[in-house]
Amino acid sequence: MRQAVLFSFSVSLLVFFAGACAHSSKKEQVQSQNYFELGQSLLLEGDLPGSLSALEKARELNPDKADIHLVLGVAYMRSSYYPQSEASFRKALELDPQFTEVWNNLAALELKRKQPEKAIEYANKALKEPTYATPEMALANRARAYIQKNQYKKARQSVDEALSRNPNACQVHLLKSKILNHSAEYEKAFEQTQMAEAICESSPSVALWVAYSLYLNGRRSAAEKKYQSIIKKYKVGTEVEQSQEAIRMLRDKVPLHEPLEW
Repeated sequence: MRQAVLFSFSVSLLVFFAGACAHSSKKEQVQSQNYFELGQSLLLEGDLPGSLSALEKARELNPDKADIHLVLGVAYMRSSYYPQSEASFRKALELDPQFTEVWNNLAALELKRKQPEKAIEYANKALKEPTYATPEMALANRARAYIQKNQYKKARQSVDEALSRNPNACQVHLLKSKILNHSAEYEKAFEQTQMAEAICESSPSVALWVAYSLYLNGRRSAAEKKYQSIIKKYKVGTEVEQSQEAIRMLRDKVPLHEPLEW
């Protein structure tokens, strides 16, 4: 039985811990697992060089473990090493053809490459597996692909289906707010960000989108206060930097741009 661990990411990742492979010695398996866990922790902290170093050592010690190749593929993807990322994902599938989550990460990779047709194809492959644990994530990636194709009606359908599968997927609520903003349904978009914040109240990326939705609703003062609260609460990080920039733009009466993809 695999133990599922969920990572929060622009394209959420579900990582599974598989049993150790017989091709590595017991000592190597233990060392590999230690490096694997370290690599995942560093990945979550945003230390991409450190994460890659640890995960590559884990792979060297236990090259037959699909989980390592999956997480390494994500680390490569976040580092914009796309060919290496794809090779790692493909290796994970070679080792475990039933590892459905790999298809969703391949979809995320193709979104990075601005290849929406391939992203849709891979997301649908993940969705075809009835035992796939997080179909809302594949549906969200499919929605992002439709956005890249400027097909917002299909994107909204995919997001609505994702929320019907998991109403508590806060990142999917944010994605729906982005779609609603595109059709100038700003009040509804703001409601979606509020739902996301109620679910993921400690997420700076969610708070950033709440502030942006306040701005789009014409509530500039409230938006600035929200940006200030992000800076005060989190102190450092990408969201803090974006909040500082947004406050400067508000005060200079410069139109705000959409926050970076969560």
